[in-house]
Amino acid sequence: MAFFERQGVLLTFDQLASEVKGHYILQAMQQAYVFVLGLDVLGNPYGLVKDFTKGLGDFFYEPIVGTVQGPDKIAENLVRGVQSLMGHTVGSLAGSVALITGSLGKALAVMSFDKDYRKRRRQYMQQHPAHLPESFYLAGRGFVMGVALGLSGVIVHPFRGAQEEGVEGFFKGIGKGLLGLITKPPGGTVDMVSMAFDGIRRAAEMGEDVIIRMRLPRYINSYTGLKPYSPYQAIGMSMLNNVAKGQFAKSDTYWAHAALSTDDRSDIALVSDRRVLLLARCRCWGGWDVEMDVSLDDIMAPPAVSDNKLIFRVREGSDFNLITSGERMIPSDDHSVLLWLQKKIARAMILDL
Repeated sequence: MAFFERQGVLLTFDQLASEVKGHYILQAMQQAYVFVLGLDVLGNPYGLVKDFTKGLGDFFYEPIVGTVQGPDKIAENLVRGVQSLMGHTVGSLAGSVALITGSLGKALAVMSFDKDYRKRRRQYMQQHPAHLPESFYLAGRGFVMGVALGLSGVIVHPFRGAQEEGVEGFFKGIGKGLLGLITKPPGGTVDMVSMAFDGIRRAAEMGEDVIIRMRLPRYINSYTGLKPYSPYQAIGMSMLNNVAKGQFAKSDTYWAHAALSTDDRSDIALVSDRRVLLLARCRCWGGWDVEMDVSLDDIMAPPAVSDNKLIFRVREGSDFNLITSGERMIPSDDHSVLLWLQKKIARAMILDL
């Protein structure tokens, strides 16, 4: 709020108190208008008016500046003023529609009572394409995803609920699937509109850069300290953070990973300071499925390479105080990859001790 000040004025205490009271009531009302009219649910009308005022001001101000700078600058500044007016006007209108539809889509996602869907939607909506055609493509893809998840949830949720909670989970899954059928397709439609108008807003912001992440976050090994940025290690840490919904990232620290073949959909062996994971590409939704999870504490001896397989003995449990053992293996046709993984796992076992 703007502060209150009076100089060189003779006032009684009551008069001064009245002016102070009136000043701060007016300031509070102004800030309340800014707060209420700035809500995303309403499309931020305050920001819309502010941007339109800025564009209109540039439309008149830039040509005037051009006349001062010289005759050769008038046309250039006039174009700049028109660009600012169109950019702020079209961009602000599209941004307001995107905010309203985005809030509606978020509400529909909450009403679906599906945590996985909300997480997937949040990750999807955080994408910021640099070009308008790509925005329309992602918008259409989001609509298809919402419809597909709504239809498939009718079958998937009861089956998953029956696996986790039995008969009770089966009926809960039916309710969740029907609720998703009602909320997810409309949510996908609303998100499509939101992403499309957000792309229009970005395209209308002429002369302004669209900020996107150019690389994955840096990986810092707690044992070796800070080193130059490594795209390979950054990819490995990102895989550990995303696999199994981030379950392993809460307790494990990334150590190494390797593709087991040259295929684009190759399985991945990932080593952390606590476990060895064998990951396979999910054929339905992308991402990774955990095919094997072996704790380093259960590995009884350093792994050995034999017949294009990395084999290690692990504890499987106890029976009358006798510890039984079994074998786990990681297959690969590339012998050098298996030798490299052997050294990494042996090193991680030493650090784990």
